[in-house]
Amino acid sequence: MRLKRLGYEDRISRYFDPETFVPAAGQGVVCSQTRDNDTELNAVLKTGVSSITEQVVFAERKVLEALEVGCQTPFGVYARFEEDTFIISAKLFVEIDQTFISERRTANKVDYLKATEELICSMKSKIYD
Repeated sequence: MRLKRLGYEDRISRYFDPETFVPAAGQGVVCSQTRDNDTELNAVLKTGVSSITEQVVFAERKVLEALEVGCQTPFGVYARFEEDTFIISAKLFVEIDQTFISERRTANKVDYLKATEELICSMKSKIYD
């Protein structure tokens, strides 16, 4: 999307489908770390906060934590809201047998945590069986 905003859309030769090429958790999210007592800076930064982005990143990080996935694991998780629907996908590359384990869940917007938990349970059953 940044290339489009910069006027370089003509340089894009391929789009990756996030269901096929599942990105790492938190891809494209900008965050900051500040001192608690820096009220002026924190107030300014809060104006740019997106509750939707917070929910999506929370869901993705919840998957990483529950599955104990680290940076060295070939694993992707991608969550998003499309209108009133929450969609979360995860994909793990199993190096031993060169296969993929993948899951996808959808739910009503308000049930995003339930869908995340369902995805975690399903991935656990596939990974640890």
